[in-house]
Amino acid sequence: MRYAIIIIFFALVACGNKQDASVIARVNDVYLFKEDVEGLIETNTTKADSAAVVGNFVTEWATKRLFLDRAEENLTEAEKKGLDKLVSDYKNSLYTKVYKDALVAKTLDTVITTQELEAYYNKNKRNFNLNKELVKVRYLHLDKSFSEIAATRRSFSRFNDEDKRQINDMKFAYKASSLNDSVWVEFDQIIRKVPVLRNKKREEILKNEGLLQLKDSLGVYLIKIEEVLYRNERAPLSYIESMIRQIIHNKRRLALVKKLEKDITKDAIKNEQFEIYN
Repeated sequence: MRYAIIIIFFALVACGNKQDASVIARVNDVYLFKEDVEGLIETNTTKADSAAVVGNFVTEWATKRLFLDRAEENLTEAEKKGLDKLVSDYKNSLYTKVYKDALVAKTLDTVITTQELEAYYNKNKRNFNLNKELVKVRYLHLDKSFSEIAATRRSFSRFNDEDKRQINDMKFAYKASSLNDSVWVEFDQIIRKVPVLRNKKREEILKNEGLLQLKDSLGVYLIKIEEVLYRNERAPLSYIESMIRQIIHNKRRLALVKKLEKDITKDAIKNEQFEIYN
């Protein structure tokens, strides 16, 4: 069928005495025109490829039209009426949503202050219990041949300002490192980055207040957990700040949408565009 349609396409384009040359195909009383397929063909496409693209398109178009015609013939009037209502409702909803979104984007205040974040967090603390352990941690991954392991261990454990400077200056010599121990991270994330931790019990690692030095075939690991938050403890604000921002943003958006709905109704009544008859 595809090749027949391709032949018909070129025949109709070439010969216009019996048929409008701009017509490519017909399904009952609906026609497909050359202009409907012009955008399908890219520059420098061969005739064979162009024919294949157009043929596929025409076949799909015809199949859809034939099914639509068959559906209109066989559906009951009640079914058609119900479907038409669904289409109308969807169109109205889509128009309304796009317009509301544009108004909200133009009007919504997206600035959320630190004070607002803290106020929301303090008011809703009970809703922010952890379901996973968080840690403040630093670690180094050293090659087994690294010559300054002992000195690095001392500096890494003590970690005063001078130690931090020295360790940072040597970053190029480490296989991997994470030195920002002021940020809460998921403990599971650390295990993924330092697989050797899987060989130790979770509780032992988290309760260890000293420096861990572990070794595997990939090298030597120095790990220092500075602080731990366990499951069901309160999540720190810094960890859930982005989530709270999104909550506040969504609440503002919902409130603005309700206000817009109320205002448009009020204005319509004022301008005699909306009346309720008793």
